[in-house]
Amino acid sequence: MSFRPPRRLAALGLLLSAFWAGPSGPSLLSKPNLATRYAAAGSSPGALQAQDRDALLRGEFPVDLLAPPSAEAFFGLVRPGYVPRFPDEEQARALLADAAWHFSAMIWGWDFRYTPSDATRQVAEVFSLTPRGGLQTGDPGLRVESVRLEGSVVWATISYVLPPAARYHYQAWTSSIYPVAQGRAADAAFPPFVEPNPASRAAVRQGAITAAVKEALRAYLRGVTYNKPRLVRGACVLLAVPRVFIASGQYTANVRLRLRVDEIIPYSQY
Repeated sequence: MSFRPPRRLAALGLLLSAFWAGPSGPSLLSKPNLATRYAAAGSSPGALQAQDRDALLRGEFPVDLLAPPSAEAFFGLVRPGYVPRFPDEEQARALLADAAWHFSAMIWGWDFRYTPSDATRQVAEVFSLTPRGGLQTGDPGLRVESVRLEGSVVWATISYVLPPAARYHYQAWTSSIYPVAQGRAADAAFPPFVEPNPASRAAVRQGAITAAVKEALRAYLRGVTYNKPRLVRGACVLLAVPRVFIASGQYTANVRLRLRVDEIIPYSQY
């Protein structure tokens, strides 16, 4: 099996367009400029109406063309030149789902619950994020602007035009009454017992982002409370698509977010 990046890149662009359009959405033929954008990696996005410029989210999202090698993939292999890869359709779905996850976190954000670890009280750390809202991969506001190839990774620039309801939530979080926090965390890039498919790879990167959100919350709490709380509740949103890179077998994520702490429960009141 040969690996032909240009041909596969064009095919993935067409699939992304098809999945973006959905059964009732716009088609590739109704957006002739998109075909050019898929072919010309790194091209600039088309101009938007002035009133929409403040209601546009944009990010670049990766997907691997090649699956990590495994013993199973090469079991009984006759052709040593065989290279395992993901189906194009699977990559397209994973890219759009990953973009939807990030944009949802920037518009609606999450509710969080956090219990710091406490060795004296034998309390384990607990941290959870619950989405406050979300968009689907077939949302007509999602647009694929361009794709580019870097090694065996496809990077797709995807934007989202906020409808009025989502714009309300997004703009509500821009208020300066919500403090900004930053965090950085790393997580295993290839954890055991995880299927090496595009969706699971995106989930692993999202896990690193979740860990970085927790670190941002911890850094903020150190400045507002001096006693370790029993439970902290609140909400937060991402300010931008986080930067995630891989090094030494780990995904490292850097996040900036706005947060709202609704309740800090000390041990004396729990």
